[in-house]
Amino acid sequence: MTVLKQAPLKICLLLILLLAAVCLSGAAAADTKGSNIWDEDQKMPSTYTWTPHIYSGFYFDTDANLYTEYLEMTITTSNRTIDSSNARYTTEVEPAHFAYSDWGSYNFIAWLGDPYFAGYERYNSSDRNDTAYFANSNVSTLSEKKLYEVLVNEKSERKISSGDTFNLENDYKIRISDVNSSNQEFRISLEKGGSSVKNETVSRNSTFVYEKSLDNIGTTPIIAIHVKEVSDGKAVIDGIFQISERSADVSLNKRVDAMEITSVNNTTIVMKNPSRIDLSANRNITLMDHVKIKVGDSSKLRFELMSDPKTDAEKKYPSRSSVYDNNSNNMKSWTGRSYDGFAYVWSDGSTPENLTIDIKNNIGRTLNPKEISYEILSYNSTFNYSDWGGFRSVSIAGDEYFAGYTAYSSSNRNNTTNFTSSDYNILEKGQISKVLVNNNSSRSYGTGSEISLENGYSLKLNKIEGEGSGKTLNMSLLKNGSVVENVSVSENQNYIYKRTIGDVSNVPTIVVRIGSIFVGSSSTEISVPGIFQISENTTNVTAGQRIDNMRVEYTSRNGFYLLNNDTIDLSRGRDIKLVNNLSIHVADSDDVRFFFYNQNGSTTTSKSLKIVLPDAVFPYQDIDIQVLASDGNSWINAEGAQVKVNGNSIGNTSSSGTIRYTVNESGTYQFSAEKSGYSSASTSKSTTDPEKILTMTAPAYIFSGDMFLIFVRDDTNMYVPDASVYENGVLIGTSDDNGSVSVTAKTAGSYDYKATKSGYTQGSMTQNILPYGPYFAVTNVSLSEMNFSFNHRTKIPFEVTNVGKENGTQNVSITYNGQTTVKKVTLDVNEAKTISYTVKPDAVGYNVITVDNQTFAFYVNENTGNGLGFDLGSVSWKTVALVGGVILLIVLIAGGAWYYTQNKDSDKSKGKKSPSKGKTSGKKAASKPTKSQSTKSSGQPAKPAQKPASKPASKSASKPKENTHKYSSSNKPAELKNSQKKARAAQEKKGKT
Repeated sequence: MTVLKQAPLKICLLLILLLAAVCLSGAAAADTKGSNIWDEDQKMPSTYTWTPHIYSGFYFDTDANLYTEYLEMTITTSNRTIDSSNARYTTEVEPAHFAYSDWGSYNFIAWLGDPYFAGYERYNSSDRNDTAYFANSNVSTLSEKKLYEVLVNEKSERKISSGDTFNLENDYKIRISDVNSSNQEFRISLEKGGSSVKNETVSRNSTFVYEKSLDNIGTTPIIAIHVKEVSDGKAVIDGIFQISERSADVSLNKRVDAMEITSVNNTTIVMKNPSRIDLSANRNITLMDHVKIKVGDSSKLRFELMSDPKTDAEKKYPSRSSVYDNNSNNMKSWTGRSYDGFAYVWSDGSTPENLTIDIKNNIGRTLNPKEISYEILSYNSTFNYSDWGGFRSVSIAGDEYFAGYTAYSSSNRNNTTNFTSSDYNILEKGQISKVLVNNNSSRSYGTGSEISLENGYSLKLNKIEGEGSGKTLNMSLLKNGSVVENVSVSENQNYIYKRTIGDVSNVPTIVVRIGSIFVGSSSTEISVPGIFQISENTTNVTAGQRIDNMRVEYTSRNGFYLLNNDTIDLSRGRDIKLVNNLSIHVADSDDVRFFFYNQNGSTTTSKSLKIVLPDAVFPYQDIDIQVLASDGNSWINAEGAQVKVNGNSIGNTSSSGTIRYTVNESGTYQFSAEKSGYSSASTSKSTTDPEKILTMTAPAYIFSGDMFLIFVRDDTNMYVPDASVYENGVLIGTSDDNGSVSVTAKTAGSYDYKATKSGYTQGSMTQNILPYGPYFAVTNVSLSEMNFSFNHRTKIPFEVTNVGKENGTQNVSITYNGQTTVKKVTLDVNEAKTISYTVKPDAVGYNVITVDNQTFAFYVNENTGNGLGFDLGSVSWKTVALVGGVILLIVLIAGGAWYYTQNKDSDKSKGKKSPSKGKTSGKKAASKPTKSQSTKSSGQPAKPAQKPASKPASKSASKPKENTHKYSSSNKPAELKNSQKKARAAQEKKGKT
């Protein structure tokens, strides 16, 4: 008692705080309320339920207090199992309000951590809060065992100018045009994949709705957009709701990893495990989709639910604590059991971080100073290179800091430090140092390699000296490119670099384990199985030190204790930084509801890399190697990671986390990646025989609701059995002996299919599912058999058939050279008609013509001409007939005229008289007979004499006779002599007859 009286006041205060801390620590350890970790040592009930308040992998809209999932498991500790049907997942339909509240509500259900649409209640003005304003009928998707993901549900205002677009999900976007401020209206065009699917003029305070047929559910609104007004020449939108067109199948007996749907109705889905689940130590078990069970490496059964981020909220808050709620979960203490952002020691179940809100009643909107206490205790952390044992560390919101080394003891090798014989405790000096690297790798390096470390350090492996068991590695430690020291290290030895940390000197800050050293004829291999590095810059945690919104109250060699320094405002919708990366998110709700989260998403100390390679690697082809980095919660692109192939560096990854590499000959390739601060990654890949490639085929025309077959073949066109076939990434079946898989077509749209089988290159195809109804397609056209010439018109006949499911009338669009012609065609199912289109090519070579969505190519030759000076191909049959008729008529008229002229001349000749002997034209006739007269002696009749001229003799005599020639016997032309000779011979022959 005397000693206590004489002690300074602050020492007494410190003892009181230490005692309080121990009590708080013990209380926290015993409190399992809201625990995500089931711990056998904590005497937890064998049947335990995980709700969204506890497990962040289930969907929880904390603003709306909306959640529907829970998981109940009955654990058998004696044999560390969950027996068949003892894991039960249940989710139920709940009404959910649209973010734009005037629309009312829709039926909501969470499924495997994601929000889904389950239906509408037809609008009822007297019950507008519980019905959907834009729903004209009741819709229940669970009646068809389908769910549709909710993609967008928001109420924030957006101003969009005329001509601008706004992107929605699933490749939809809206385009605004014709904004009219005076009429308070504008035009919305909804587009998908660049094509307009709906156009409508909307006015202020109205709703634009786009409906689509979903599976067998019928026409359903899938997009709703609320128009508030037109302001400053811009359209103002203040509400958007969108659901997916693609469904999630929740049919009875559907398997989801280790679970199976055992019950489904219009309101509830239940899954159970059909087989026993083994909870052996140090296992990770995929329970269902992203929900996994992590079993601790401990003799006592300890396990937690863990998952990758799924929802948008989880992406923003990748690891949240259990949720405080005044109405349903008013826990006020958080440890590593209730928040995986805090440290948790699996081996003994201890919780080095404990945060408590010291308020007896419900928490209000204000936390006064010192009402939040945050106790941080040091604990033994193991090196990832386990041969080194362990070191002392502390964790602040999951970020690991170095507190000290414990001198090595062979009897306690796991909890002491193998490479030091002295204790180093910087925590008792009020200092901690960030752990930068804690790697365990089977990587090997060649001489000349440089290993990147943190804080500007790197390690250059220079050369190998000596032989046999006396081999040593000569290497250099560099900082920012400058040599810090040169050292030689033997095989299976540690390289240790020491610095002064805070007030403690000669602290090992970099430790590298050099493993085996191999010297070959053409290469060297140096294994480096372990690297550990801490920061030289310390964080001060002495009493009185302020860290963000917290203040250190005391520090000892075993930990330190913080209280909030200022008043903390828990107003709705706020995010408040508490200390380091630890923050509070307050729900935007009338009720006080909040959780803790790690602001930078780093919730574990295990940082690792992952290598992603193509499904198939072919010889002599380029591949993209992708490296991803994880902080324990999600994977991101790893920029600047060094990549090696078969031990040789090929460079560092780009900002997208990729690097390109050219594969050489066939064989197996070793790929590795490393980056400072991350454990390295390695994998191998064998090249694929390019002849073993899968191909996929399906019918040309498939309609919604059709049953059809997908055939899987190899490159020789042989059917491939036992190939796994996927639709949009979901396994839908395995090919049978005929290489086929039966598929039921879903709603109209584009679907991606792929087929995989060990030893084969993946096959893939994209198939369009057509809407049920009429569908016209060109089924016959023979362009290759036709002759097309430049600048010549040619008529193309297309046979169009209704290959659809119903009779109908459609506009068939024919497009050529940018010009579109529309022909209206009516066809019954399977009926065909021929439509024609005349082309006049203006380019030599291949031309294309499109009929609706089908494209055809034809070859155009150069114009060789026809010698007529015009294009025969441009003349129609009517023109040819007309021209032919005119020509025939002209021939007939000309022939008739000639015939008439000949007959008329003949008649005139017969009516002439012989001229009288005597004077003619006042002249005496010649005494010598004419040639015609001389034929009388041979019995030939004389020609009639010329008719006397009717004109006066004086005039007639003065005009000479035209073309009249007189020949003597001596000057007759030979032709005339021969002609006369033949004529006389003919006359003589006739006279004898």
